[in-house]
Amino acid sequence: MVDLVIRGARVWSDAGTRVADVAIEAGEIVDVGADLARGAAEFDASGLLLLPGLIDDHVHFREPGREDKEDFATGSHAAAHGGVTTIVEIQNNAPLMTSRAAVEAKLALVRPKARVNVGIYGSATVASLGKLGEMADYVLGYKIFLAPSHGDAGVDSDEMLRALYREAARAGRPVVVHAEDKATIEKGLAQFSTDGPRGWSRARSPAAEVLAVERALRLCEETGARTHVFHLSAAGSVDRLADAKAKGLPVTGATCPHYLLFSDDDVARVGGLLKVNPSIKGAVDRARLREGIRDGTLDVLETDHAPHLPTEKSAPFNDNPSGISSVDVFLPVLFKLVEEGVLTLDLVIERACRAPARLFGIANKGTIARGFDADLVLVDDRQPWTPRSEDFLSKAKLSPYVGYTLPARVVRTYVGGRVAFGD
Repeated sequence: MVDLVIRGARVWSDAGTRVADVAIEAGEIVDVGADLARGAAEFDASGLLLLPGLIDDHVHFREPGREDKEDFATGSHAAAHGGVTTIVEIQNNAPLMTSRAAVEAKLALVRPKARVNVGIYGSATVASLGKLGEMADYVLGYKIFLAPSHGDAGVDSDEMLRALYREAARAGRPVVVHAEDKATIEKGLAQFSTDGPRGWSRARSPAAEVLAVERALRLCEETGARTHVFHLSAAGSVDRLADAKAKGLPVTGATCPHYLLFSDDDVARVGGLLKVNPSIKGAVDRARLREGIRDGTLDVLETDHAPHLPTEKSAPFNDNPSGISSVDVFLPVLFKLVEEGVLTLDLVIERACRAPARLFGIANKGTIARGFDADLVLVDDRQPWTPRSEDFLSKAKLSPYVGYTLPARVVRTYVGGRVAFGD
């Protein structure tokens, strides 16, 4: 008798969906078919859609150091609520992950608390130069900020960046990049910082991102380091990435749902809940990002979940910290993009599960078939869902997605065959 049988779900596959049972033993899928033998536990999933769990390659859970904003117990529960079964996290508050000792201590602290699979990035900073190799067996990549963002001052020196890129290449792990140009942003903030939401979009302009993307791609070409550029927000960045891929450079890119759904007009209307780095740009940028995620120029969809306290996110715009609480609703928001014709369900699985699995070497994910991990999500897509702040399991309960009607909700999430959300 197997550990668990999920009965009668609409099971997704590359060939389409079919009603079937899924049998799970020791955290692995052992059979998919009709009328399977009984399991020690059973769940009636009639009418629900069964999907592979998502991999979110960019979250911030703040532990250790700022557990008041988020910790791995709440953050991972929120991730499971959003259909995510694996997260890759970057510490962007002190202490940064600048040594093997720091990475080992963090993993020992957070993995026992987490409801989902956990990978982390090392911090590529001046303090970690000479230490990236010793972290290689413990991290999935090295995060570089090319401009200051929440909690990280960034790396500005070309010489230092080149050294970090070369060391990452030797270590065999990708560089993952926050691409904004420091000088352009500083000039923009000096000029527009008092102009509220519109000023924020002008200060953290498309040019600021494009210049930094060009810099990251030059370093990739010079050093051969695999380069993955996070949360792209500008049309020109997609164009530069397309050119680099055409040249055969080892580059990939990602964007987030908020750049595909919203524009700077929405930021002006909504305010601080949509304040984020990089800023949300104009409708032309949004259209190019949508095109890029469809045609494969952009490889990955991610949340960049960046939690802040409700008191902070309710502050006036200029005092409001950048970051969007979104991991609780990741899969439902992607269903919104399917509803709007931006994505297909197959593309959701490719961009938010299979592509990050390939990029970071995460095995046995993304398929509901014998021998794959039982990281699974049951979705009710038969009626809309409008999240309330109390529905968010993250500590960051103020989000632009509160009150935003979505076409689906997650009913239950399994990680290794165990219930991570929905119990």
